[in-house]
Amino acid sequence: MNLLLVSLLSLILVPRTVAPPAVLHEAVVVVHVADFNNEALDRLAKEVGRSETTSLEYACVASGVLVIQFRDVSVTDRGDIIALARKLLEQAGVSSGVEVLHVEVVTRGPGRC
Repeated sequence: MNLLLVSLLSLILVPRTVAPPAVLHEAVVVVHVADFNNEALDRLAKEVGRSETTSLEYACVASGVLVIQFRDVSVTDRGDIIALARKLLEQAGVSSGVEVLHVEVVTRGPGRC
């Protein structure tokens, strides 16, 4: 009985270290793609559809402007976000004529809207 009591008390009294929750971010990238066409948009939409954390927020074939959103990313550096966008575009076969116009990174988590 004493052994059971000591075991229970040791479980209660031993401090536990809890890892802080991972800080996740949301990033929006606005790019211009020269000579963008419907075929490239279709390929990009298929690539975006494979990921639960990436979305194509806006696409205009006539102007070649795209707005890509990345959710739950752990990086905040502008260069890293641009690399994510370029990788996605390259996977869709869009590698030339890409110009990044704007990058915005917002921290998500408790107390953040």
